[in-house]
Amino acid sequence: MEQFEECPICLNEYDLNRLPVFLLPCRHTFCQQCVSILTSKECPFCRLQFNGTEKNTSFIKDYSTHRLSKIEAILDENYQKKLEIFDKNSKNLTNVKQIFQLNFDQLQNEQFKSGFSELFNLKLKTQKMDEVNFYFISLKYKAIKEELKNMQDQNFETNYIDYMVKRIERFLEKETLVQCNEFLDGKKFYQECYSEYIMEKFGYLKNELELSEKLLDSHFKTNNEMFLRNNGLVRDIISKLELKKLPKDINLTEFKEMVNERLHVKLLIENFQNFENKYKDLKRSIQNKQIIADDLVEFCEYDLLDQKSQIEDLITKVDIFIKLNKIEKLSFKPFETSYLTFISDYRSNHSRKKFDKYKIINHLLKI
Repeated sequence: MEQFEECPICLNEYDLNRLPVFLLPCRHTFCQQCVSILTSKECPFCRLQFNGTEKNTSFIKDYSTHRLSKIEAILDENYQKKLEIFDKNSKNLTNVKQIFQLNFDQLQNEQFKSGFSELFNLKLKTQKMDEVNFYFISLKYKAIKEELKNMQDQNFETNYIDYMVKRIERFLEKETLVQCNEFLDGKKFYQECYSEYIMEKFGYLKNELELSEKLLDSHFKTNNEMFLRNNGLVRDIISKLELKKLPKDINLTEFKEMVNERLHVKLLIENFQNFENKYKDLKRSIQNKQIIADDLVEFCEYDLLDQKSQIEDLITKVDIFIKLNKIEKLSFKPFETSYLTFISDYRSNHSRKKFDKYKIINHLLKI
């Protein structure tokens, strides 16, 4: 009887969830689901009345055997790819060591060389560990292949065939034979090791710069707000004084000069300008060093150590600036009290000047 790979009614392929069945007595094959919903007892193919069904047991075994062959082919293909990669990488290890030694000999700083060599050897151990893992994978692969070979010589039940299919599926998933690593490139491997070592030993500098920049910005913001507050208080006092009607014995120009001097207006502005200039210089230096910190792998060992020293010095300068440079909060007496104090001081200074003037005149007259 002719065998179909798919049901002639629904056109779905037969599998373990859609099993084919024979219609009796014509023995035409359809899937179990379609047969269960037929409205009449006629064969859809030959229109002969059928009185029952029979499971297609040969299909079930053939299907399981086909699944096993298919997944065995996947197993072989993935193993061969992995084997090719490991064979080539084993040969490439010699080239990797030569490239490392050639570049390593050009390094001069002993501390730098020691740390880099340690990391490189650790990476090589990881590569060798991959080879060890593949050795055990090979043992498991050969054991499965031996068992499959024995199965060909014997007539196993469908359940055992399904068991072997699931076993291979688990092996492929667990041992990651399906995934293929890149071939080991000597120059690339060296550069990756070098970059990793640089970031491990000097990568913290970038984080330190970012932290210093945040602290610097926060410090400037706080002190800028304090300056604006102080400046606002001073300007408020001056504007109120200008609206006051001064006594006749007070010279407006001289009085303003005295008030500005007593309120330290000029000094207040100069101090903040110096503070702001120092902040901008430090900010600019940090931004320049951040550009360098992003490309540390491009520097040779001595340039790296020099940049490390410069960045650490800059971070220290930022810390010192934050500790020693601060805009103090100003406090003043109530306006009326301040006003009377200024008037009193002005008159006192003015009287002293007059006194000094008369004293000089009297002295001259005596002569």
